[in-house]
Amino acid sequence: MYLRLRLAVESDVRCVIGINPAMVAALPHQLRQWWPRIVKEVRDGTLGGLPYGSPNPERAAELERLARRHGTVRPAHVWPHMRALFCWTTGLASLYLPRLREEFGAGVTALPAPVAASEGPVGVALDRHRTAGSLVVTAAVHEFADADQDLGPDTATLRPDELEPGRDYHVVFSHVGGLYRYAVGDVVRVVDHQEGVPRLEYTGRGNHRSDHAGERLRDAQVIRALQSALDATGLELRNAACRVATGPRRPAAYEFAVSATTPWSQDESARFTGRLDQALRRESAGYHAARTTDRLAAPTLNLLDPEAFLRDWQEQVACGIRPTQVKDRLFRQDPQLWARLTEPSRG
Repeated sequence: MYLRLRLAVESDVRCVIGINPAMVAALPHQLRQWWPRIVKEVRDGTLGGLPYGSPNPERAAELERLARRHGTVRPAHVWPHMRALFCWTTGLASLYLPRLREEFGAGVTALPAPVAASEGPVGVALDRHRTAGSLVVTAAVHEFADADQDLGPDTATLRPDELEPGRDYHVVFSHVGGLYRYAVGDVVRVVDHQEGVPRLEYTGRGNHRSDHAGERLRDAQVIRALQSALDATGLELRNAACRVATGPRRPAAYEFAVSATTPWSQDESARFTGRLDQALRRESAGYHAARTTDRLAAPTLNLLDPEAFLRDWQEQVACGIRPTQVKDRLFRQDPQLWARLTEPSRG
């Protein structure tokens, strides 16, 4: 990651292709983190401490001028001709991409990557829709099942023309590669139908579900609830995660950890948490029932510093996990993962 960024600062980069949006979100953080080292290597003509090409003191001096002028160096300063980001634009990324685009420059477009898995494609953008792509009808025989149901051998499936806009579905496909009625594990949301073909956006993995008290919350439901609470309060955030917090002297409740774009007051945090609770009730009948019967208490909020999720991502990559595999993770029930993200002493 460092070597690519070191090479890129000497080029006129026009587009960043990340597919995994967490990689794109990490780039401004990495640029700031490694800035002194990058500038020195540009001046010395080295790459990772080894000789590489010719020293470039002119570009190094230009980079130093950018730092003096702007203080915080952003990708937009280093690459003024940036045009586009290419990555998944749904899921948690839908909450932070609007502000992230500004890091790369005014007018930069976020283009949606295909809805696909290694087993086969599902949807690909054929126009400038911000999140959805048309079903790749020639790639496989596609079937769909209601995402609120658990998949089994007897689960009823629907044809593409039977899908309803605004609904979430499991994806099942058969194709010449040898897969027959294979449940890929992804959940998609139908945006609309274009010339008889459904346009789909990725909403998460079907097995990423939190179910402590019968609430059966899926990623997409929580993300929509977060967006609803943000819209209602006018607040913004950089990323979010949640878990079910339990204790011997208190009922179980969802605890949310969020990195805000700007500081939130106590009143703003309280209003956001209340709106979030209301939105979760609307999204999930199971959550509404669990709250009504006191099997779940009201959610709580843990405000983290703006860099918390970026540091967490960087640490996972530094441990040897491929950057493409370190994705935004909403549900973090593992106590060690939660502590790594939320401990105030970190960073």
